[in-house]
Amino acid sequence: MSTPVPASTQSSWFSTVFGVDTRSLAAMRIGLGLILLFNLWLAASDVTAFFTDEGMLPRADRLQLNLDENYTVPPYMVSVHMLSGNKWFQLTLFGIAALFAACVLVGYRTQWSLFASWLLLVGMQARNPLILQGGDDILKLLTFWSIFLPLGAKWSVDRRLTQAVVPGWVASLPSAALLMQLGCVYVFSAMLKSHPVWRTEFSATYFAFALGHFTRPFGFWLLNFPKFLQLMTVGALVLEFCGPIALLYPARRSWLRTAIVASFWSLHLGIMSTLSLGLFPATCLVYWLAVLPAGFWDWSGWKRISTLWTSGTAVTEASLRFVFGVVNRPKWLWSKPTPACENLSVAGNVLVFLLLMYVLLLNVTQLQTSPFGMNPGPVRVLGEAAQMSQFWALFGPRPPDSAGWFNVRGTLADGSYVNLTHPEQPSFETAPPLVSATYPSQHWRKTMMVLFERDCPTHTRCTGEFMRRRWNATHGPEQQLVAAEIRWIYKQVVVPGGDSQPDSDFTTSVLWHWEQPRALATGAVTDLTLNDR
Repeated sequence: MSTPVPASTQSSWFSTVFGVDTRSLAAMRIGLGLILLFNLWLAASDVTAFFTDEGMLPRADRLQLNLDENYTVPPYMVSVHMLSGNKWFQLTLFGIAALFAACVLVGYRTQWSLFASWLLLVGMQARNPLILQGGDDILKLLTFWSIFLPLGAKWSVDRRLTQAVVPGWVASLPSAALLMQLGCVYVFSAMLKSHPVWRTEFSATYFAFALGHFTRPFGFWLLNFPKFLQLMTVGALVLEFCGPIALLYPARRSWLRTAIVASFWSLHLGIMSTLSLGLFPATCLVYWLAVLPAGFWDWSGWKRISTLWTSGTAVTEASLRFVFGVVNRPKWLWSKPTPACENLSVAGNVLVFLLLMYVLLLNVTQLQTSPFGMNPGPVRVLGEAAQMSQFWALFGPRPPDSAGWFNVRGTLADGSYVNLTHPEQPSFETAPPLVSATYPSQHWRKTMMVLFERDCPTHTRCTGEFMRRRWNATHGPEQQLVAAEIRWIYKQVVVPGGDSQPDSDFTTSVLWHWEQPRALATGAVTDLTLNDR
């Protein structure tokens, strides 16, 4: 909870810069609830492949991943998902998390629902770190900082139950932490973009689009305009660095904050139209809602929308009262929740302050060292215990300079090739029309890209064996595999007009290979992997 700020002190620099409108927090809460629900839907869609012992990372292999593979994700021991490798158990946990996310959406027991959502989210991320990207880190951090803020003060079931007087503007240490965390994402991301393709050549956007793994059709079309992409590179870099700093300008001018939010919304909507980056742009859009000033919500159009949402929460409240009114429920289930703005204790403020210091020190340290360069100490122990680790090298120090595709193919007894990623399609021996469309989901995209981004034998072996097992389990004896491999086929990206000459030849790198022993045909031996990288 946060301390309400008296009107007499709202003109102070701290309140002006680090204060937030409670309507903005409510809007962010609604968006956060939707993002949490969508994230769970994506996880449930890929539950067998990524969260069970039948998938790409069984629990025994999860324990074998080396420390470098964890990066910014929580360790496996904090995950309740590690208690069982069965599909029904994982789906049950997703269902429980969905109930808490729905409570966040409508603002019922908001603080406890946020805490439970964060705890279950951390556990889900810890179960399989190989499918995560920047958007997952932002979602985890946004959910955590929200626990300390009055997200249920407006437009919520909690508000209707308490009928308490709540402030329109909240300035506190948690609100400062929420905004400073948002600034860290962009400022340190810009500072980590240190390669000449960002700073002097301005070709980073071209490389990002040419990479292919994320690129949507509109992004490929923009490759025809390299000069325009240079302007996009400069614009993105300047906005990332200067936009959050401009929020420190000590003037309560609604147009300035609204313009900054609109600029970042434009940036992320542009990213969504050109690149498929999973939850990253959508989560950032939700996060920036917290920055919207009071003047934005005073517009009459938004007042009508908020009235409709308030009516919706009234219907939700009435429905819950009816449901819980006909069953013998515990008293605490429908008792009045804690008022939406309660003073944060001294211990709570100290905790928030130490975690904020960890975030700032960690990001500063990473400018000169690796993601794990912060020296051990009490603050680091506390930050890692709260799962606050982060690293914002988003396409930094430069985007990859090679583009290609994965050919995950199996060989049948007659010598023909089959596609182990998309069994209904032929093997990708030549470049597919749209590489980003070859991945069934964002989780598949990330887990495949990790194969060449990091040299992790455990991950490579588990991925290949899953592909092989899945094919053999869904096909008859006459179509069983006699060989399988994961091939990364690529060539260097060359910017038009640059010094380098385009190379028409592709390079093939075999990341994993398996062959069936010949003696298997007679039943003398069992199926095993002969050659893993």
